[in-house]
Amino acid sequence: MLSANANAERPFKTDDPYCVGLFRWETFGGLDIGTGSWEGIDDRTQVDFYAGGDYGLTDRSEIGISWNLFRVNDPGSEGFGDGLVHYKHRIAEATPSWPDMALDVSLKLPTASRSEGLGTGKTGFGTALLLGWKPERWTNTVRLGYYQSAGANESARVEFGVATRYMIGAETELRGEIYIDGNEKFGQESRREVSAGIAFKMFQSTTLDLMLIAGVSTSVPDLGVKAGWRTNL
Repeated sequence: MLSANANAERPFKTDDPYCVGLFRWETFGGLDIGTGSWEGIDDRTQVDFYAGGDYGLTDRSEIGISWNLFRVNDPGSEGFGDGLVHYKHRIAEATPSWPDMALDVSLKLPTASRSEGLGTGKTGFGTALLLGWKPERWTNTVRLGYYQSAGANESARVEFGVATRYMIGAETELRGEIYIDGNEKFGQESRREVSAGIAFKMFQSTTLDLMLIAGVSTSVPDLGVKAGWRTNL
């Protein structure tokens, strides 16, 4: 529910078109908590622990993996979630009239237990166009995505996200995002979230973040919190 996309720089679901750099690593992890009523179940709580990393193949491309290490549902069950792998390639540099652009392709690994309600049990394929603008202290990004699940009952969804970061100091950023994701589940409305938070560079290579999320559809938690870290090596 609240877990970030494999290819999104935490804590966003809306990725930017920029890569980690040639032979560079970026590792990340965190905790996502959602509470409220969603998908027809009242007074529930969901907790996700996840981690992952990206590696720069060139200055303009990277590969990465993200894994839902553990999920706790109340009411429900607990266990490992799905994994995601991705490849991102920057296809265009910004000009005065055109943004930075990248393409991202991803593959979902159905490692979660479907019988326990922790995953769909389906392999999924996704592709997204990523746009980015960097005027002065701002970094603004847009994600336009399409996702197709495999299996006997194939389903598809589209994604749209807008995210922004604003530097208020050398080590501190304000962050916000609007994210809309079509739902694979028949009869469920799209997942819509609005979030805001802050990120702080604790060390030269490590950034901590905290985001508060408000769900604006019945398919996502009413309230959520994301807290985590990101390290560049």
